[in-house]
Amino acid sequence: MTIEMFGWIALFGGLLLTLIAETLWPRYEWSKVARARHFLGNLLLWVAVAVVLSLLAQYVLSPMLGVATALNLGLLRTLNAPLWLAATLGFLLADFSDYVFHRASHRFRTLWLLHAVHHSDPRLDASTSLRQHPFSYVPALVIRLMLIIALGAPAWSLILRDVLAVINSHLHHAAIAWSPRMIAWTERYVSWLIVPPTAHWLHHDPREALTNSNYGQLLSCWDRMFGTYVASTTATGESGLSALSDPRWQTLRGLLLTPWWARRLPKLSFLLSGARSGLMRPNVPWRLTSNHAIRLLICMIRTAHHRPDSRVFEAHCIRLALEHGEGVRMHVTQHRQVAL
Repeated sequence: MTIEMFGWIALFGGLLLTLIAETLWPRYEWSKVARARHFLGNLLLWVAVAVVLSLLAQYVLSPMLGVATALNLGLLRTLNAPLWLAATLGFLLADFSDYVFHRASHRFRTLWLLHAVHHSDPRLDASTSLRQHPFSYVPALVIRLMLIIALGAPAWSLILRDVLAVINSHLHHAAIAWSPRMIAWTERYVSWLIVPPTAHWLHHDPREALTNSNYGQLLSCWDRMFGTYVASTTATGESGLSALSDPRWQTLRGLLLTPWWARRLPKLSFLLSGARSGLMRPNVPWRLTSNHAIRLLICMIRTAHHRPDSRVFEAHCIRLALEHGEGVRMHVTQHRQVAL
């Protein structure tokens, strides 16, 4: 059995198993008609995704991988790294790149308008894992292709990671009524390595502080490392985006056109570093990141030729505070006090 065949089995076999589990242990009380209509809508959107992925794989991904292999491109190939090391690094970096891209999809307006299609599902179930805008895969595949070429990791290691992520994604979105005991067990014994389903439910919670957490799709180490992991002690039942709750956004046409139609919605408007209701703010205490440090340094350089108590300096402080939170203002104020 090839890795590609295993991937198709994981996609449809895993989907079928989660659908059966949803039927046996339902999380919601909804009619068969409503459930079937919801599933069909997400499935039709996935057909559009499959078309885009097939075209990208045939005309972009496969030719570029062939060239990279023929020319022996990649750092690991150049260093003659052993296969086990190359495969392990490829697996880990593939998962990390998805974590970074997921965070970026909540950070930058263009990516968020694409990703909002996934978050707008008012009821999570197994079909929600299929609910992605076709164009959202374009930058993701470009990043993946660059990673393969630059690193030189075997393609099968990245595909294996994606297959396991698909299986976990089915569980993340499945409308299964997990018991409190099961939730506590997965949080204690599973979440140290794998992002459990209930943790991903928090990511789909419409409350901003929760949505901006648990970005990982497979490994939980990245969320823990960067302070975005939030443990789940209860099974939240809320999901969706209030700005896209109208039925017209839930049609196939509405889902495909959301990135264009939703651009002017106030609740989905973005600032560069945070949100007005639609973009979620960090759920961890503020800390000086490299981006903030660079902004602070620029502020100091620009105002070096002014007196520390000048209005220009204060104007920069106010601008930075508005863009990056009170933490930047605190550090700028400290700099001002030292200068005085």
